[in-house]
Amino acid sequence: MDSQILRELLEAVRAGRVDIETAAEQLSRLPFLDTPHARVDTHRALRQGIPEVVYGAEKTPEQIVEIARALRSAGQDVLVLCHGGVIRMLLSLLLEEPFSRMDRYEVDFASLTVVEHRSNRAEIKLHNFAPWLWLGEASGS
Repeated sequence: MDSQILRELLEAVRAGRVDIETAAEQLSRLPFLDTPHARVDTHRALRQGIPEVVYGAEKTPEQIVEIARALRSAGQDVLVLCHGGVIRMLLSLLLEEPFSRMDRYEVDFASLTVVEHRSNRAEIKLHNFAPWLWLGEASGS
């Protein structure tokens, strides 16, 4: 939850669009959500201005997806930092494809992949973006 979502919730209570019990249930999830493999900080965006970041080292793709779903259920965007192989596995999971096809996703060192996941549908918005690779070629390095 970030400050904008909190303000919208309080305005909805004041306007009578959300009852107190529903608002209390939403606020009871603050500041943490517990998943089977992690304690997810859903209050970080409100305190720090940026949401929780999922560091993928030593986590399975399934654990990363579990944490991402917890963050999404709290209305937050998700940033995952991980190795290219894990990115390929995450893409396979999110796009509901078998792991045997994950090698079709090329992932360069230190590249950026953006996946938008809304209403149980994943869409790749940006894949394998690594401008430093072509910047080096343009300068003759």
